[in-house]
Amino acid sequence: MDQESHMLKDSTYAQLARIGKAIASPKRLEILDILAQGSKTVDTIARETEMNVANTSQHLQTLLEARLVEYQKQGLHPFTKGLLDKRLFFSCQHGLLFIDDIFNTISGL
Repeated sequence: MDQESHMLKDSTYAQLARIGKAIASPKRLEILDILAQGSKTVDTIARETEMNVANTSQHLQTLLEARLVEYQKQGLHPFTKGLLDKRLFFSCQHGLLFIDDIFNTISGL
């Protein structure tokens, strides 16, 4: 494998690891769910998730580092523009439905 190919693979693996970390938290999944509906201020996300603004900001920073959301400051109000790619959120939703089906099957045994 040439060096350019190896660097591309390393970059891809690093991005997948960032995404894995970002979606490993139930609160961050909740935030992604909220942002799938459109842009929100940090205060609004904090209120809807019942977290304080500082914790919400930390979770948003993780999502931002994984390049899952966009962030913009308009005047005095920072807000998250929304998901960069909604396909990831829908993939998570399908995964949750699959897990739910497994639990229902196991419960029925």
